[in-house]
Amino acid sequence: MHLKLTALLLSLVAPLAVAAPSGKQVMIWLDTAESSRDVTQDMVMLIKRDDQLLKRVLKSESIRTEEGRKSFMEFSLPAEVQGTRYLTWSYDDPKVVDDMWLYLPNANLTRRISGSANKGTFMRSDLINEDLQSRSVQDDAHNLLRMEACGDVQCYVVESIPYDAKSSSYQKRITWVREDIHLVHKMERYSKQGKLLKTTWYGGHKQFGDYWMAQKMITKSAVSESETLIQFNNIQVNVGLTEADFSQSRL
Repeated sequence: MHLKLTALLLSLVAPLAVAAPSGKQVMIWLDTAESSRDVTQDMVMLIKRDDQLLKRVLKSESIRTEEGRKSFMEFSLPAEVQGTRYLTWSYDDPKVVDDMWLYLPNANLTRRISGSANKGTFMRSDLINEDLQSRSVQDDAHNLLRMEACGDVQCYVVESIPYDAKSSSYQKRITWVREDIHLVHKMERYSKQGKLLKTTWYGGHKQFGDYWMAQKMITKSAVSESETLIQFNNIQVNVGLTEADFSQSRL
């Protein structure tokens, strides 16, 4: 009887098992963690390919709207790309196709980027135009694969597969989301044939006001000897941007 009573007491005080979150829940946490109203930042992009080193300098602005996110980028260096601008409207509704425009100052031409053009290389880097667009949580099916260490922290590892295969150049993405601040530590992108194309690491996470943000990202190609480093400087959160700052007329 004494042994049975002891076992009963131990069962009552034993910690309750905490159910693992779903992959969708983890991605909702990530989306919420990146929910600042607007952000401005200066960016330096270094592209290393074989013996070449290319440098790009630009300013980026973004805003969260009721429909999704909008972003605007303008290059200042080098001289041959100075004044080049990108405008992106990303929608939360998976039924609405994202919009993206590119302004080329040398030709005084604005063109819409859509369809196969989303696969185009972004400024000769390891990123493509699609990588500049924010995917809604609702765009993909998310599956929590596991939890594992990411340096000194734990990460949720989530596989995301588009509901509509035509909506993305990738078959799937695998994202390592930090358990502590719910931001991305690493992301892998895979081809339609299931081959790893590139891996992006995020670092230098720092708190700006109420929000944490990464201050650098490194993307390495899995199919060539190239990598792209982007350093984010002069990050400012909630400076008061409006949707009018992201109109097509700004191009």
